[in-house]
Amino acid sequence: MLSTLPIGQIDCTESGGLVINEIMFNPGCVLDSRGEWFELYNPTDSLIVLRGWSFTDGGGDLFIVQEEISIPSKEYLVFGRNDDPLSNGGVNVDYKYSGMYLANGGDTIMVVDPQGNVIDNVDYSLKGFPSESGSSIELRNPSLDNSHGRNWSISTHDNGAGDNCTPGCINSCHEEEVIGTSTIPIIAFELMLDGRLGNEWISSLTKEDDSYDKASPVQEETVATTEHSMSALFCDNKGQYYDNSKAKMLYSLLDGLDIGTRTLSDGPIEPEHLEGIDLLIITNPQSRFDDEELGHIDDYLESGGKLLLTGQYFKYIYAEALNDISAKRGILFTYTEIIDDESNTGSNYYPRILIDLDGKKEVNIANSCALCIVDGNGLIYCEDSSRVVDADDHHLDMASCVAALTGDGSILCIGTSSIVTTTLYRADNFEVIRKLIECLLFGGL
Repeated sequence: MLSTLPIGQIDCTESGGLVINEIMFNPGCVLDSRGEWFELYNPTDSLIVLRGWSFTDGGGDLFIVQEEISIPSKEYLVFGRNDDPLSNGGVNVDYKYSGMYLANGGDTIMVVDPQGNVIDNVDYSLKGFPSESGSSIELRNPSLDNSHGRNWSISTHDNGAGDNCTPGCINSCHEEEVIGTSTIPIIAFELMLDGRLGNEWISSLTKEDDSYDKASPVQEETVATTEHSMSALFCDNKGQYYDNSKAKMLYSLLDGLDIGTRTLSDGPIEPEHLEGIDLLIITNPQSRFDDEELGHIDDYLESGGKLLLTGQYFKYIYAEALNDISAKRGILFTYTEIIDDESNTGSNYYPRILIDLDGKKEVNIANSCALCIVDGNGLIYCEDSSRVVDADDHHLDMASCVAALTGDGSILCIGTSSIVTTTLYRADNFEVIRKLIECLLFGGL
């Protein structure tokens, strides 16, 4: 028997996005034990209450907020080990914590809501993150992907107590919102396809190319002035948690592939919405498409359209709404739980699906449900530490990514919508979703 939630018993109240916006891990004017802190920013339109939220490094460090504190919309909140400005470097700390330490040589901060959702995650030990004693690191804009070091800078603001930092206010390196098009090359890699090596995805540059190891510039373009050779439609008209506001990374990725993105947030899908669209994107809908909309999607696919359809792990997926589209293509989204052992995340909610990138690198795909393949090609399977088991602990051969042909078009189903979001649980999802989209659009699936 699979471990499932009963059909119809769906909790769709996922938490909103907080952003880790500034980190002081190496103060210069006081000891680390007195002067470490980090800052959150609330980019949403709502006040967020933090009682019951937890903060961890993913290892042994952890603290849980026990008090009624909140972050108003578009405001900041500072967490610190010491809340006395006279001894912590002149910082006004909003919440004093213990049990978590910020290593100078690199560490991780994970923000977890009371339901266990990882809302934000920054690993500043990764290549590209700046570091300087006596200065915080600041995110250049809260809308940027904070998992990439290139989006952070050293603070240049003298706080008057001996260190450079901007706790509780706009960052000194702040830049107006832009959409960045990364020029960092994608590594050539192979996925395990149905137990055999297949789908070799080759980029123009490989890991051995010196240009990969150098910090590549971000080409900044405004949405309004950019012309594209292809078009995508991001459909979030069904109450999606993963709406267009959380998909800036995806929009930037598509822009880099010369694909302009439109958004449909209100009203039903109509034929005119799909005219001239090369890629239709639907993330974990929270209500079902009506028969007319499903007919329009069918017509789009039969005439050569490409559909990227993403779910979410068992607690938040609405499988019926997804299967209205995918089942006739031989793919079923399920409420089946993916188990993760203690050597990885140790969490059923956040299993990591591991892929070997040409023997060089592990990629983590988090928050995924399991997919049942009636027809189609499984591209990424739940195996190794992330696995699906029955009541007798037997491994079940289930996928987290499946592709299928349908008419003259094709569909790519991925078990997680987190893979398209701006803030990710691990940064490597960018590489996977880019290569999947390239193969969906340009051949290979």
